[in-house]
Amino acid sequence: MKEINIIGMGMSEKTLTAEALELIIEADILIGAKRLINEFSHMNKPSFNAYLSNDILEIIEETDAEKIAILVSGDVGFYSAAEKLVDVLKDYNPNLISGISSVSYFFAKCSLPWKDANLISCHGLDTNIVSSVRRNRFTFALTGKNIPELQKELVKYGFGDLKVWVGENLGSDEESIQESTISELAGNQFSSLTVLIIENPDFDSRIRTGIPDEEFIRGKVPMTKSEVRAVCLSKLSINPDDVAYDIGCGTGSVTIEMAFSAYDGKVYAFDKNEEAIELLKQNCQKFHLDNVEAICGL
Repeated sequence: MKEINIIGMGMSEKTLTAEALELIIEADILIGAKRLINEFSHMNKPSFNAYLSNDILEIIEETDAEKIAILVSGDVGFYSAAEKLVDVLKDYNPNLISGISSVSYFFAKCSLPWKDANLISCHGLDTNIVSSVRRNRFTFALTGKNIPELQKELVKYGFGDLKVWVGENLGSDEESIQESTISELAGNQFSSLTVLIIENPDFDSRIRTGIPDEEFIRGKVPMTKSEVRAVCLSKLSINPDDVAYDIGCGTGSVTIEMAFSAYDGKVYAFDKNEEAIELLKQNCQKFHLDNVEAICGL
């Protein structure tokens, strides 16, 4: 049976583990993204530029090679292509070889602990980065070219003064690390291979229910009272990744408390009153909740 090793490459060839290097040397062929397999061009091994799981499966099915090394960036357990590969290649029982992740590498570079950090990916995903920053001392974020949008979102919800570390092209000759504030990132251009560490020393991870009525920004729109909200939310038992709906949201007091509970999910709030929608948006900013979509109905 073919021996298949899915190898976490770490941040570069310099951070490759001894185990990973030994398996690459022993491999008959290499498969992976071009920038990864190019690091071993001096070995003159047959190499295949492929990163989609089904393409890799096709190569494996057609090759006579017995020892196959599939190269993936970073660590195989952190937002890695390895997750899908393990499923697609399950008939071959592939081995997973861990590598140094961008998380451990970057926190070490910044001389920071990461045992309590929340790890998120903002690669084309609707990530609640504001909720993560609100709830955690450290948030580590994988980003693409969307840092300007993330920066604006964090400033909008009141986190512009927080400290942030920006790491670009980690492990490469073009590596750049800078310390700044969220607000100071405005107008800067960043590599598509950029990660962030955001520190919130005043983080608050409470799931709040029965918030005192006077804490909400009020108008002439109806609002569900604190005691009623507390009972409703306890009965709903909303999970962190749930999707919830508030029809006729009014001031948004119920929406706000639903959003606290569904901090990794989404709350859709509807009202036909434009003033109600505006009040809800103001309250979302006050309570640092970016996981709410306010929709004005007919």
